[in-house]
Amino acid sequence: MKNYSITIYMLLILLVSCKQNESDDLTLKPKPVLNAKFEPNMGGGIISYDLPDDESIHFVKAVYTLKAGQTIERASSYFSTSIEIDGYDDTSEHEVKLYSVNYDGILSDPVLLKIKTLGSPLDDIVESFNITPYFSSAKLTWENEAGAWVQIIIEIETKDRTVIQTEYTMNTGNNEMVIKNLSAENYHFKGYVKDKYGNESKKVDIGSFIPYVDYKIDKSDWNYVPNHELPEGRVNSDLIFQEGRLTKFWDDMIDDALLNNLNFFVSAQGFPFSYYIDLGRMVKISRFKVWQREKVWSMPHYYYNGQNLKTFELWISKDKINWERVRRATIIKPMSETAALEEAREGHEFVIYPDDPKFSPEFRYLEFRGIESFGIEDQYACLSEITLFGIEKKDF
Repeated sequence: MKNYSITIYMLLILLVSCKQNESDDLTLKPKPVLNAKFEPNMGGGIISYDLPDDESIHFVKAVYTLKAGQTIERASSYFSTSIEIDGYDDTSEHEVKLYSVNYDGILSDPVLLKIKTLGSPLDDIVESFNITPYFSSAKLTWENEAGAWVQIIIEIETKDRTVIQTEYTMNTGNNEMVIKNLSAENYHFKGYVKDKYGNESKKVDIGSFIPYVDYKIDKSDWNYVPNHELPEGRVNSDLIFQEGRLTKFWDDMIDDALLNNLNFFVSAQGFPFSYYIDLGRMVKISRFKVWQREKVWSMPHYYYNGQNLKTFELWISKDKINWERVRRATIIKPMSETAALEEAREGHEFVIYPDDPKFSPEFRYLEFRGIESFGIEDQYACLSEITLFGIEKKDF
């Protein structure tokens, strides 16, 4: 009888302990959010809510599942009352679970929210595609008002039906890309858009055309215009003696190693400064490329730094007396370090009339005018190389 009493007593203790643990678990759970609402936009929307009176809450998170099966979590701190979600590509009804989370990582009971978005932003982007012929290239523009991260895929079909695919990624409001290295043949362009969740737009036919034809202007006859041949008020800037060989600016050699000095280097005389170049014959130009100096001291690279020229102008003349500015250009560093290095090594390309691609008036003399270097306080400046593209007199 005594043994039975002990057993019953132990069972009662165990039962009370379990009830206590259940009560503790309920006590540990944070309170759920209140008054959850959803304001839709393209591909997602904003969830707003009120926080309960619970100081244990660390943050709030939304959990939802996309069409392809990915489970997505978005979180917002205790000091906010909204969460932005994205990744949808339809207007169907979806379910989002909202949880309060305390400092121990314990979740509240979920608040279930039924939502519908305004549809996918991808089709709007692809419908805005506009492609136009450029010099030895094509220019594609589109609108991305939602600011969605997108990957642009362009399929280019050549006359022998070879399909070339090129990709571009961006997430700003109004975008453009230049498809380079095209020849004087007819190309047919199609395109579509993907997002980071694997959603994909329809493929659209963008158009067909033959790009404008230009070519690299030969530099073998280029020469320095001495000051005594220039009209009053125009003068070549001084050069640093040991590095200031202006002819290195058009020798088709890129300054990519220490002590090569394959660049021009202007002395500390302030901005603007100018150099005058005789091309040796009449030309019309469509675009140009410049290369920065890569190696200085022990730095891994010198791109987008110090004395490398950032902003500059091109002026042209037939007779060294009457001059016309045809382009002011600024080298802008891409946000991605990889893209920045790639662009610097390939050369920074500028179209003379980017909004209305055409050739410049014919000219023989070029003024290259430096406006600002990357080191704002630096009164020195350098660049490694310049190349012009266009047509020569025989092809006018």
